[in-house]
Amino acid sequence: MSLQKINSDGKFTYFPGVTIISGIKRDELAFWGNIYSTLLSNPLIKENFSLLPTESYHITSINLFTKSSFVNTPWSNILKSNAHLFLLITDYLKNTPPPPAQFVLKALIARGAIQLEMTASNAYKRYIKQMATELGLSEGIPSAYHMTLAYQYKYVSEKRLDSMTQDINAQLNNIFNTPVLLAPPALHYFHDMTKFIRWNGIELNILPPNEIEGSSTAFFKQKRHDKGADDDISDKPGCTVS
Repeated sequence: MSLQKINSDGKFTYFPGVTIISGIKRDELAFWGNIYSTLLSNPLIKENFSLLPTESYHITSINLFTKSSFVNTPWSNILKSNAHLFLLITDYLKNTPPPPAQFVLKALIARGAIQLEMTASNAYKRYIKQMATELGLSEGIPSAYHMTLAYQYKYVSEKRLDSMTQDINAQLNNIFNTPVLLAPPALHYFHDMTKFIRWNGIELNILPPNEIEGSSTAFFKQKRHDKGADDDISDKPGCTVS
């Protein structure tokens, strides 16, 4: 059975993964908090959607892996077989500094989830494309950028969703078509959609206790090395997170 991000009661559920994202900047929490408050004040949203905490807001730079895409393979095996890839990602981000993560907010949409459509600067898009090309991650580049703010868990008619979307867009109109800065792209892991934790690809144990096979987590503490014939990174990334 595949994992779901949210259940029928509106509770966020176990949905682990590893991804490259640009999150919001800490000094911009008030800006994003105003968007959260606008959504929370809408009765239809409050009754039919579960809002994500402001601190979880992000755009996905490159999709990597989610457990839900590997039904018959233990999550720990997926992480182990891609350990070298995670090191390559962190090395690339460290040694090839990204440009400012500048985006423009375009509009809010609501179809299963409430999302802000966004466009990235040309410099950011070039950087992500070059990084993905060099690391073999091109399939993980999103076709368009968006920031997920809430997930729907009750049925709402299309007519009511459209009306709500128009109302919220009118309230947020002053923030559209102006640039915002996000944090630089970085490797993160998550257990559910409410918290994305920055990861260096090595030292943190990102498995919950019930998924640790044996007592060893050494695959997070390996030495950096050149990719050899025995390195297995055959599992293709590109599993969508948001």
